[in-house]
Amino acid sequence: MTQIAEIDDEAWNAATREFLKARDEEAKMECRFRIIIWAIAALGALGAIIVWSAQPARAEPICMQWPAMKAFLAKRYGEVPAGGGQINGTAVAQVLTSPDGSSWTIVIVNANGQSCALTAGKNWEPVRVEGKGEEPT
Repeated sequence: MTQIAEIDDEAWNAATREFLKARDEEAKMECRFRIIIWAIAALGALGAIIVWSAQPARAEPICMQWPAMKAFLAKRYGEVPAGGGQINGTAVAQVLTSPDGSSWTIVIVNANGQSCALTAGKNWEPVRVEGKGEEPT
């Protein structure tokens, strides 16, 4: 009878080892699966951040009275009026540039003297106006 008990113990131990081995494999697979899911989620979040950050910023225009706008742009960027033109008889578009061309700003000024900076940039390059014989400043 002790032989049967030993066989049962050996069978039980073998079955237990197989069960634990299978459970460990399942745990490893589950761990790998979770790591893959987290990696996919992280890559998706990173992709969303990249796409979102590539969108242009939509800032409100800076508005103030025209004399204050000219003074602000002159002090902050060294920009002075370089040209402009009338818009439908109700407003004027002004282009201000720095003397070295490092920056420029387009400002709209209404009849009441209220001005708003519409857009700005870098590396202004003046062009020769045909028939004028000189570059605008």
